[in-house]
Amino acid sequence: MQPSETLPAGRQTSNERPTRERVGLALDETEAAAAAVEHMRAAEVAGVRQVWMGQPPTGPDTLTVLAAAAVRTTTIRLGTAIVPTYPRHPLALAQQALALFDLAPERLRLGVGPSHLPFIEGIYGLPMPSPLAHLREYVTVLRAALWQGQVHHQGRFYQVQASLPRTPRTPILISALREKSFHLAGELADGAISWMCPVPYLLEKALPALQAGAAKSGRWRISRSRSARIARPCGPRRASSWRHLDGSPSMCRCSPRRAFPSHPMGQWLMPCWTAWSSSAMRLPSRHVWPTSWRRDWMKCT
Repeated sequence: MQPSETLPAGRQTSNERPTRERVGLALDETEAAAAAVEHMRAAEVAGVRQVWMGQPPTGPDTLTVLAAAAVRTTTIRLGTAIVPTYPRHPLALAQQALALFDLAPERLRLGVGPSHLPFIEGIYGLPMPSPLAHLREYVTVLRAALWQGQVHHQGRFYQVQASLPRTPRTPILISALREKSFHLAGELADGAISWMCPVPYLLEKALPALQAGAAKSGRWRISRSRSARIARPCGPRRASSWRHLDGSPSMCRCSPRRAFPSHPMGQWLMPCWTAWSSSAMRLPSRHVWPTSWRRDWMKCT
C-alpha cells in the first residue's frame, strides 16, 4: 500500500498499469537459495513482474538471495517483506541495498519492520524496547543513506556519520498492522506492507492513516492508494499451503480483535479465527509459543 505520488515523475499510476504489473508472488524464504533463484528466473519467464521474500531468523539471507537472482534476471522487481530491523544496522542494510542497485538498478523494493518478540527476543536474544520509535529512527537513518547519500544522525538508538558513494534512491516500505504504523509509513517511507489485514480495514482505517502521515510530512500530494498486498495460497497444494501458514505465530496465535480493535472486521473474524486456531491444524505442542509472546508480539505495531 503506497501513496499515489511516491513514484518518480513520468511513471504510471496504479489505475493506468495492467493488473499483471501490480500483482506479484511471495516466495518461501526458507527454501534453498539456489531453488529460490530458479523460481525467480522462472517467474520472470512466465511474465511475473515482482517477487517478494521475507527474512526468517534462521533461513538464508534474503538480500543475498535477491542479489543472486538479480544477475540471473533482467526486469523482474525484487522485494523484501520484510527484513527485521533490530538484528541489522541500518547502514549495513543500506550497503546491501546499494549492491543490489549496482546489480539491478531500480528493481529492489526494500521492506523493513521490527518483526515481533518471538523472533527478536526469543531467537536473537535482543531487547525490543519501543518498537515504533525504533522503527522511526531506523527508517530515518536508512532513508538518509539511500536517498541523500549522507547520514549525520545522533539519536536514541543510532549514532551514525557516513557517506555512500552513490544514491540508489531505493523505495523503502515498512511493515504495518495498526494505524500508528500506517501513519509512520506515510510520514517517512514509500509505502506500507500489511499482514492479514481485512480489506475493509485497509481501505477505511489503514489508508487514511497512511495519507495523514504523508500529509503531515508534506512529502506527497495524496489522492489514492497505489497498491495493497494480500496473500493467499493457491494451486493444487492449497490445503497443504494453509497448513504451512498455520505454523506461523503471527497467523494462528494472534487475535483479530487485538490486531484490529478499531474496526468491526476484528469482531467479525473472531468466530472464524477461534474455529481455525482450535482445529486439527494447530501447531504441534513443541511449537506452541509462550503465552507472554502470544500476548505481546502485537506491541511492535
